[in-house]
Amino acid sequence: MIWSECKEIWSQGPKEYLFELWNMLDFGMLAIFAASFIARFMAFWHASRAQNFVDANMKDLTSPTLEPNIKYYTLGELMAHD
Repeated sequence: MIWSECKEIWSQGPKEYLFELWNMLDFGMLAIFAASFIARFMAFWHASRAQNFVDANMKDLTSPTLEPNIKYYTLGELMAHD
């Protein structure tokens, strides 16, 4: 779909493409799709890094304690429950 829109911009020219409202709707839809894909990828990447950190640094998980710089990120969750 993105390639199709690029070909349409090339054939119509940028000025003509922007004056048709349907093209703006298509562009917006594709932008939201791309943003959601990037957000999912970044969430997976950050979760992977967090899991690798836990696997590498926390050998004993019977009583896990977080380092102060990591514990900071749990404060929002604690405040939401108050």
